[in-house]
Amino acid sequence: MRRSHLLTGLAAVFIFAACADPMGPELGASGIDPGSLVWHLSADRTGDGAADSELHILKLSRTAPPLETYAASFEACGWRSQTLQIHYESAPGADGLFLELTIPKGSITNWPSGRTFSSWHCVEITVKVDRNRVAAEFSPGGLKFSQSTPSVLRLSYAQADPDYSEDGVVDLQDESIWNEQLGIWRLADKKSAWQLIPSVHDKEAKRLDAELVEFSQYGTAH
Repeated sequence: MRRSHLLTGLAAVFIFAACADPMGPELGASGIDPGSLVWHLSADRTGDGAADSELHILKLSRTAPPLETYAASFEACGWRSQTLQIHYESAPGADGLFLELTIPKGSITNWPSGRTFSSWHCVEITVKVDRNRVAAEFSPGGLKFSQSTPSVLRLSYAQADPDYSEDGVVDLQDESIWNEQLGIWRLADKKSAWQLIPSVHDKEAKRLDAELVEFSQYGTAH
């Protein structure tokens, strides 16, 4: 992944304050989180397009603070660069960043219909964050970006439950998952399986960066 695309000093930065109920929902009798936006957890690990295993999206720790918001929207235009950031409510600074989406100038190439997105066009971007997992949905789904000037997604898992294996203990297995298996996965639509995409893993900061070529669902998982 070319780090030159991880842009700084952008022309416009949108940092959204809380505009939704920050408290996560209680689990229902079935144990399923009603605040989840993930359609399913079927993963394609071989790259042949077929589901062959279960995906494990990192879950947020029970002690993680609520986010400022779980849904944010802004207008993206072809002639300017923009960044959306979503932070934890009690830690608004750099250390409290959960998600950052960067859309460089000229990055959007096509509408979901396939029609060309011109430099004078604008589109409303909406980001919805899963209340229980390190995952988010970006719409309009199918909005496409340039491969030479892609949009960049940063997901922090600093507040995730360190029991990555979900076996009830934090041990060497979790260290192995952290060291070798974490990545950003993409779910194109409800009928597809999750697929791993290239990403840069900053292990010290506990975050991953990935270049996006199309909007859909994304999550930090193994």
